[in-house]
Amino acid sequence: MDTDMDDSDVAVTTPNSTISEDDSDDSGSTTSTHDALRWRLWQCLETAKHDGTFYYLERLETYVNPGLYIHKLGQVGLPTARRDAAAMAKVSKKAPFGKGSETLVDLSVRKTFELDSSEFECQHPAWQAFLDSVVLSAAESMGVKVKMRAERYKLLLYEEGAFFKSHHDSENVPGMFGTFVKCLPSEHTGGDVHVSHGNEKILLRTSDNLKFDMSALAWYSEVHHRVEPVTSGYRAVLTFNLVQDQKLPRQTAAALDETL
Repeated sequence: MDTDMDDSDVAVTTPNSTISEDDSDDSGSTTSTHDALRWRLWQCLETAKHDGTFYYLERLETYVNPGLYIHKLGQVGLPTARRDAAAMAKVSKKAPFGKGSETLVDLSVRKTFELDSSEFECQHPAWQAFLDSVVLSAAESMGVKVKMRAERYKLLLYEEGAFFKSHHDSENVPGMFGTFVKCLPSEHTGGDVHVSHGNEKILLRTSDNLKFDMSALAWYSEVHHRVEPVTSGYRAVLTFNLVQDQKLPRQTAAALDETL
């Protein structure tokens, strides 16, 4: 929780260059001890900092077809035809959202169809390598400094009128620090994504020429985002959890270019 500093808060600044871990005096003064501790604390905090943006967007004119296979439907081609999208909707369920400890379906907050990762596959043999390369680009752009991976999570389908109000993502699995999204080629209008962090607000436009192109998006878990209503066509996306080793410094939007 963000709070303003008061007299009880601890202010940490970059230590003077003359201070080192070995600084001490013959009398073992508490001043030198405090300086050494301050130096170690600053080093730990520096490790947790990273430079980058709190979001990622890339339009991909060249891509690998994922070879999308839905267990209850069969192979789905790209660009996604209206008949395939309508068939996908019939075998999908209404997507819930997290509210505190509850998981709710409320069409006034979120109107989307979804399939769980166990209900579909990406069968193209070259898909995983392609996905990994784009995830790496996203990680570099967002300043991720630890080893991470993208775990397939959902297939989402937005039909005309579908949307998702402003929210931030829950931790779906241990070590999750962000979300990665692949917008599949599917002609539609609307459905663009707004992301915000602090005082910065960004529009991630994915509807431009998406009949033939693929888009990749990502953001940190604490970033608020909303999906505009789809005004025509269908918007189909694959979502992934960005997961890191929990023993390493947690990657967050708050750590970006942070002044300590």
